[in-house]
Amino acid sequence: MKSKKNVENSENTLPVIKKNKIADFYDRNKRKILLGFLLTIFIIIFLFIQNMRYKEPKSIEEPPPYESTLSIREDITGKKPVLLEKGNYVVGVHIPAGRYSATTPEHSFGSVIVYELDSRVPEVSEIIGVFSETAYVESIALTLTENQEIKLDGSALRSVLFTPLETKFRSELTTGIWEVGLDIEPGTYNASSKEGLLGSITILEDTEPIASERFTDDRKSSVVTLELGQLIRISRIPTVVFDKIIRE
Repeated sequence: MKSKKNVENSENTLPVIKKNKIADFYDRNKRKILLGFLLTIFIIIFLFIQNMRYKEPKSIEEPPPYESTLSIREDITGKKPVLLEKGNYVVGVHIPAGRYSATTPEHSFGSVIVYELDSRVPEVSEIIGVFSETAYVESIALTLTENQEIKLDGSALRSVLFTPLETKFRSELTTGIWEVGLDIEPGTYNASSKEGLLGSITILEDTEPIASERFTDDRKSSVVTLELGQLIRISRIPTVVFDKIIRE
């Protein structure tokens, strides 16, 4: 038999054990609530950051649609020059269609390529600028039409200035594409490289080449006959002089 003293001691310890169990239960619940609260705060902060990241691209201005450039075309076509840095540009979006003389600043040189968007075949591919004493092109005559793309490239190319080209008859033509009846009168000419540099002249009819002359060290001039509507493509030569031959 248990003594009266032992019974009293056991009875006194029972409430203490129960109190400890209840305290542990509440402590565990508090920790769970605290962890849940912290996890909720973390998820809210994470979603907020993700939402901010998603909205950032919307603040970047997108280029205007193709149609929006039509309203300003009358203000700049044939009236104001257009300066473009190295990159790719679409005619009718970044520069109006028209006839231009392309030039680049001093100590700048690189490539100027013009091609149709659907064919990707270059219609013009020239190096512009002074890249050696015997190889330089100061300007390129271009006729730009819609749906063409211009590629300006080269590590030393700073920018290219497209100046509206004045329509008049000339006796000296630079690198580029010119039209008979628009830039030069029809007729028979003695064509020669003004600087004596190497290059080529190609006569085109309906965009198809029908004659080609190449200037070399042994051949610095050539007789060409130009007819109305034909195109003249001059490549790699700064200036070609056309002396008209008068036939009696």
